[in-house]
Amino acid sequence: MKFQEYQQTLGGSSCLYANASNALKDLLVYVAARSGIESPNILLPSYIPAKLYRTALAAGFKVKFYEIFDQCTFDLAEVERLIDDKTRAVFHVHYFGFAHQIQEMAELTKKKGVHLIEDCALTMGATFRGKNLGTYGDFALFSMRKMFLFSEGGFVRLS
Repeated sequence: MKFQEYQQTLGGSSCLYANASNALKDLLVYVAARSGIESPNILLPSYIPAKLYRTALAAGFKVKFYEIFDQCTFDLAEVERLIDDKTRAVFHVHYFGFAHQIQEMAELTKKKGVHLIEDCALTMGATFRGKNLGTYGDFALFSMRKMFLFSEGGFVRLS
């Protein structure tokens, strides 16, 4: 499958970036500006590259972490407890291309009125219950460097 064909299977609109971190920064700046809150919160998983943490800080977010356990699982009740009136986004990583409670996370973020951002760096062609990973959240980040072994490149999908 060609890259453009894969991109079209995701629906929504998308923008190409030099890398997924740049896409995340622009996305978070947009979310923060629309929130009307000084230093809104974002929930990040505890097992995450430091550059994504720095990206959230650079975009003006206060970071809260939810714990990641063995087999890259997490406690959805903990995520729910961490969401407060300043929370504007939850970042969900599809570790090694696996869904890891994505449907439940999507339902929770919708119920709480916060954005769900999916990290789809390793999800080329991955589905859960017949639906492409990267289509459960409001936004999804893809790394062409990791999926296609390009030297650089990423894109963001907007629902």
